[in-house]
Amino acid sequence: MRRSTGQIAILALFLAGCTPVQTRDTAPGPPPPQNVVGSTDELQLVVELSLDLARQHGGDRILVALDVDNTLLAAGPEACTGDWPNGAPTTVQPDAAKHVSRMQEAGLRVIAVSSRDAGCFQRTEEQLNGNGLDFGASAWPSKGMAQAGTPPLLYRDGILLGSGSDRGRMVTQLLEHSDGEQPVLIVLADERQANLNAVMKAFSFSNTKVHAWRYTRDAGVAVSSID
Repeated sequence: MRRSTGQIAILALFLAGCTPVQTRDTAPGPPPPQNVVGSTDELQLVVELSLDLARQHGGDRILVALDVDNTLLAAGPEACTGDWPNGAPTTVQPDAAKHVSRMQEAGLRVIAVSSRDAGCFQRTEEQLNGNGLDFGASAWPSKGMAQAGTPPLLYRDGILLGSGSDRGRMVTQLLEHSDGEQPVLIVLADERQANLNAVMKAFSFSNTKVHAWRYTRDAGVAVSSID
């Protein structure tokens, strides 16, 4: 039987009404990352915020860089020369290893950074490992950066060393030697504001944002601001 054009149109409308309407997923994505500057005397604050960022952007897209001396370890660069008078350095916070492990288990890229000389790598790694801190498994992937640049930088097993080096240069050099990956966010914890400022400046015109936390365990001040 031949149907008229009007009958075909009515049939098409009927079939359309029986077909489930396909809707586009309108769930909002994560908010765009932005720079954050703050201070805290509690490493857990930095960890909790980093874990939240990982849930939003993916752990492998977050680089967490923790300063060694006076942030992770209660020691200074002099801990690399001679015998440590009071025994091996301990962590500033007794639960530091637990907090670092939480980020590593969540898939974040976590490294240790220090102004210690590149020749102090073995002792630095021993001091960190002796306190339950191992950054090898969570290291940012790199093509290799053994004694690179002037002054020389050394990056191995998730530990980045460079005596007298600008902290911004250290981090940018690390990423330039990576396998093309660039983090969405870099989270820093350091007791020296100058180090934080250097990294903020180095990435000020890039797509990578920086969360810079001054670690003030002694000062006991926790203030955060967003720009």
